Amino acid sequence: MKRKISLIFVAAFCLLLAVISARQPETAQKTPPEELAKIEGALGEEWKKQSQTIIVPAYFSDSKGNSIVFYACQTSFYDAEPPVLSGLDPVLNEVIDPETAESSRACRVGGLDAMRYEKEGRAFLCWTVSPEYSCAIEYDPDAVTDADILRMAESVPRNRQDHE
Repeated sequence: MKRKISLIFVAAFCLLLAVISARQPETAQKTPPEELAKIEGALGEEWKKQSQTIIVPAYFSDSKGNSIVFYACQTSFYDAEPPVLSGLDPVLNEVIDPETAESSRACRVGGLDAMRYEKEGRAFLCWTVSPEYSCAIEYDPDAVTDADILRMAESVPRNRQDHE
């Protein structure tokens, strides 16, 4: 039964990634929300937007009330060069603060460095695909196996061309 639920999650996860990828424009120049446009206008021409990160959570649940949350973190760079990252992108701190985690351990997702944190009965698998794209999966480790979560994580494309 747990295997069937996991397969459903993996299929839904892949579908979500396909939808997110299809809706992302090719360039980083996106029309900002109205509030952001007002702030940019108030700053004047001497201030240039360097980057913008959008974190999109997708929620999944089963018939028993267990939940998985997939966080897609996408950063667009405007007048800034993407940073050279060693390890996880700090944007993942918006999903889980590593300083408040009860435990942590390094691991790998599809050959990429990753971290698994636990906090308040929830586990968080976090990894960075590129300077523009990071992911996290939040789940109940008693309801979903680490092997199933790792399989979900490894289904995430490793580069932009894989999304298309």
